[in-house]
Amino acid sequence: MNIKKIFRSSSGLRKLPDYENRIVYNACKLQKIGDRLSGLIRGLSAGIVLMFLLPVVAKANFEGSGTASSPYLIKTPADMAQLATYVNATTTPFSAANTHYRLENDIDMSEYQNWIPIGTVLGNPFRGIFNGMGNVITGLRINNTSLANAGLFGYMVAGSAVSNLGIAEAVIVSTANVEMARVGGMVGYLAGSITNCFFTGSITVSGQIIYDAFVGGIGGDNNTATGIVQNCYTMGAVTVTAPTVHAGGVVGRNNGSRVSNCWTTVAVTSMAITTSNTGGIAGTNTAAAATVSNNAAINPSLSGLGSTQNKGRIVGNQVSGTISNNIAFEDMINLPNINEWLNVGINLKDGENINLSQIIADGTLGGFFTEEDGWTTLDGKLPGF
Repeated sequence: MNIKKIFRSSSGLRKLPDYENRIVYNACKLQKIGDRLSGLIRGLSAGIVLMFLLPVVAKANFEGSGTASSPYLIKTPADMAQLATYVNATTTPFSAANTHYRLENDIDMSEYQNWIPIGTVLGNPFRGIFNGMGNVITGLRINNTSLANAGLFGYMVAGSAVSNLGIAEAVIVSTANVEMARVGGMVGYLAGSITNCFFTGSITVSGQIIYDAFVGGIGGDNNTATGIVQNCYTMGAVTVTAPTVHAGGVVGRNNGSRVSNCWTTVAVTSMAITTSNTGGIAGTNTAAAATVSNNAAINPSLSGLGSTQNKGRIVGNQVSGTISNNIAFEDMINLPNINEWLNVGINLKDGENINLSQIIADGTLGGFFTEEDGWTTLDGKLPGF
């Protein structure tokens, strides 16, 4: 509305008394203020709309800046939980690729009695680089009733990495009703890399699983050519019940991926309705690029039940890919068939024999695990970090 028009006559702006002139002046001034406010409100409205279109950005609660030279520092159980919250909510920058984290000390996670993994599905995976710096996580407890991918990390994509980290005395139980279950001590689904890590504890998987369960001490499903498990060890027990089971001391399935320079003493038990694939290192090895090499299976026993039973001291079901240069405890118990290992050999699914005296006498397990490769060795002890 033009205020001056109200006082304009056919002969122009008529002369007004002083008080009327003051009214016109003040009215025009108010109009200008109103116009400015309208523009400001329109700008704010556009900003609010834009805010909802942009990704969520959070201020870090961690020291550091997330770069290789200044990683985010994880110091407490609460920091670990906050990392999981950020990644699972796809919060920038924590959910971004190549974001670096460093664990500063040992931490006890026992206050979190039902740990939610860091990254749960392809839509909110872990894309970063996590360096444990040789520290150990204790008290990890997972009682999973809903997630398909479970572990300390749930879902790791290509380019992600976890290194120099230990998990000790963990208890992982998964009873989720899902189409496929992928459960591991370190990670459920892996398309990244895990190196120089260890897991000790128990993993038990059951529930109303429709198809397959992939379960291993380090990773449940090591998948694609970028999936790497190297220089790791596992101790404890893996027990799986599902229609089809892929269970191993290190990984459940090695699907076009690589497992190398690992050892395990995990007792593996598979109970399947149809097919059980049970291996000391990997339950199943499949796809042309898949490689299982330079490993030592020192499992006390492997047990596989199902209408079809595939078992091997190194690989349970060798579908395709390469098995090379692996050794296995010659007295490993094969249940229910009691020590009938029919594919013994350094490049075969049961590996080459190594006996208890050799294991005790040589801390490198026949030169497989040396200080040059980052292991700490001592005769009479198993290799460590």
